[in-house]
Amino acid sequence: MSDRKRFDYVFCDLDGTLLEDRFRHYECYKAIVKKYGGKCISLDEYWNDKRNKVKRTVLLEKTGFRGTYDDYLNEWLALIEKPEFLKYEIMKPETPEFLKWIRENAEHAVLITQRRNRESLLQQLEDLEISVFFEEIISGDHKTELLEGRYNKDSLVIGDTEADEETAKRLGCTFIAVTSGVRNEKYLAADRKITGLKELYESGN
Repeated sequence: MSDRKRFDYVFCDLDGTLLEDRFRHYECYKAIVKKYGGKCISLDEYWNDKRNKVKRTVLLEKTGFRGTYDDYLNEWLALIEKPEFLKYEIMKPETPEFLKWIRENAEHAVLITQRRNRESLLQQLEDLEISVFFEEIISGDHKTELLEGRYNKDSLVIGDTEADEETAKRLGCTFIAVTSGVRNEKYLAADRKITGLKELYESGN
């Protein structure tokens, strides 16, 4: 009897999939508005707009932002991965059980993320005790190119954005979309959609 696991590779996204990201995003937004001036919209409105792809120009208009678009964008890129904002990112309640599910069902587990600051990423994963579940952590804008050629038809990509969808398409993997993350369900085309990770480990499918 074969003891081979069910999946060859499971490629898993981080922000919005394993971690709840809305508080980090909102606190970064508030910090920039505080610096330049304006009136912040509520967390719920901000996150709803984010999930529904409302343009940043609309957000800044709603806020009455007193800086320029470039001011906001440059500040955002400079701040969003700093430790003082990463501390607002919390692990989703179902993540620990999901990581055990990956370990039991996948020959190889790889974390994929668009994060640019690798040092802060690795420190956060160590602090959260997540890194031990993955044999490799791939980060940055060119993550898909690094993955090509290391998969087969029994592999999964699990994520919450169009970028994860594109990764799955390029690799030829099954895409499972988590619809409770950064993007609203209607913007995601997937082989399977789940509202939360527990749907995988509780159903066994």
